[in-house]
Amino acid sequence: MSSSVWYVVFDCPDPRKTAEFWAEALGYRIEAPNEYIGDVLLHDPKGVGQPLGFMKVPEPKVVKNRVHIDLQPDGHMEEEVERLVALGATVVETRQDPDEGYVDPTIWTVMLDPDGNEFCVIEELSRRA
Repeated sequence: MSSSVWYVVFDCPDPRKTAEFWAEALGYRIEAPNEYIGDVLLHDPKGVGQPLGFMKVPEPKVVKNRVHIDLQPDGHMEEEVERLVALGATVVETRQDPDEGYVDPTIWTVMLDPDGNEFCVIEELSRRA
């Protein structure tokens, strides 16, 4: 027996607000099966991407996430970072793999969603040429 991922779930103080950010960021559709208790779900309208869930919790985020989402935009990383900042994300820093030791090194920007959850926007350096 094995399991599969049903949803990736974010605990957050304002599920609707956080879900709206991620819906815009990913082009997902919002569903609110039980907003009375604070559940909001996102689905990829193309049926390809992983569904996301947002659940209301009373406490704020305190420490760094142990799991985060990496986004790979269709275009250049910098353009996507600018778009996400306009939606309410914050830039933490940009990092890059060393040139040696990687088959296809990447550059990535570490960001925070409106609730302070870390995520990255990644671009393979070979796509920059």
